[in-house]
Amino acid sequence: MTDGSIMDLQGASCGTYMDGVAVSTFAQVKVCDEIACHMGPTFAQDFDYYVFHQANQSILNAIAAKLSLASDQVPSSLAHFGNTYCASAILTICDQLCSKQGPLHLFNASYGVGLAWGFVDLVVPAEVICPIVATEHRFDEHFLKPLTD
Repeated sequence: MTDGSIMDLQGASCGTYMDGVAVSTFAQVKVCDEIACHMGPTFAQDFDYYVFHQANQSILNAIAAKLSLASDQVPSSLAHFGNTYCASAILTICDQLCSKQGPLHLFNASYGVGLAWGFVDLVVPAEVICPIVATEHRFDEHFLKPLTD
């Protein structure tokens, strides 16, 4: 529909939709407030990297600004992969931090489904972070197959 009305798959009007502004506000306000509530005044210096759910770049930038984090402390994989939902934080660690040295002190904040959130403080030996491997294979119906079609 191009008129902005909400339709289900059969074309009947339904009342379920995602309020994008409310979701964005939740991430930028509630999640940031909870982080600030649990972290000390040196939060911006306490970790090597702050890995957030990769919903969109605007939300990442807003969270980083609100928490006074330097942009190089907040890796993003959105340009390469987009929003990969629940895999986004781990994918970002593998994509952006696999070439780093030494143990990495990471803060991870994941949020989303059901307006829920969780935080993790972890130290990861850099050598255990696996890089992303590109392949011509795909997972299809429980089997790994080469891309031929």
